Amino acid sequence: MPDKTKILIALLFLFISNYAYTSSGIPDSLLRKVNSVPTDTGKVQACLKLCREYIYSDTGTAMFFVRKGLDLANRINYKTGIADCLR
Repeated sequence: MPDKTKILIALLFLFISNYAYTSSGIPDSLLRKVNSVPTDTGKVQACLKLCREYIYSDTGTAMFFVRKGLDLANRINYKTGIADCLR
């Protein structure tokens, strides 16, 4: 019986910590940054940060942002940004 209780507590902790991670306000602030950053290189970097935020919780959204960053990096010929997006 104690082993089942320990397993249940561990699973509960994992679910709570996952919820706390995915409900943080970081993606919201990065979304505002993508729309308000005056430089294109800053937008590429913000897209990459958003990709990293979503990679484990929503891969479709992560792919959207990495493609957006790659497209912008290609348009402005930002070689470091292209390399970072392709990594």
